[in-house]
Amino acid sequence: MEAGSGGEGSEGEGESKGMSGGKKAGIVVGVIVAACMVGFGGLVYKKRQDNIRRSDYGYAARREIL
Repeated sequence: MEAGSGGEGSEGEGESKGMSGGKKAGIVVGVIVAACMVGFGGLVYKKRQDNIRRSDYGYAARREIL
């Protein structure tokens, strides 16, 4: 019986002391958005590096032909 009454008591206290569902959802959404931004930033960086490399190679190849 004590475990049951303790569980009920801690449930009420957990709601007042712990984070609400909205706060938890907000944190989850924030972490997901941050991870997506980091991934998108990495993709943009990689594409820019590829374009710079391709541009340098193309310029060098055109100079040799001319």
